[in-house]
Amino acid sequence: MCAQLQAALELGRRASLPGKREDTCIKKTSEAGAYFEARLRGLADEHFHVAYLNLLTACRPMGIKVLDHIIVTEDGYYSFADSGLLDELNLETGV
Repeated sequence: MCAQLQAALELGRRASLPGKREDTCIKKTSEAGAYFEARLRGLADEHFHVAYLNLLTACRPMGIKVLDHIIVTEDGYYSFADSGLLDELNLETGV
C-alpha cells in the first residue's frame, strides 16, 4: 500500500512539471527558480541539478557568462545574483 501511495505521489509530481526541457527558455532568476522548484518539490533526498556548465573559471575561455547560481529548497530558492554574491565570486575567480 505504501509503495502505491508513493507511486501515486510521484506520478502527480511528474504530471505537474512544465513541458519539455527543449521548449524551456530561462532568462530570469525567477524563471530558473520556478523551473527547478517544480522538478525538485517533494523529493525526499537532496538533489544537485545544473542548467548549464558553470564552474565560473571554466566558462570564461568559452565566452559563457554565468547569470546566476540558484539553490532550491522546499521553502523556495536562493539566488546568488539577486544577493550580490555572484559579483563577489566573479571577482574572486577573475571572471
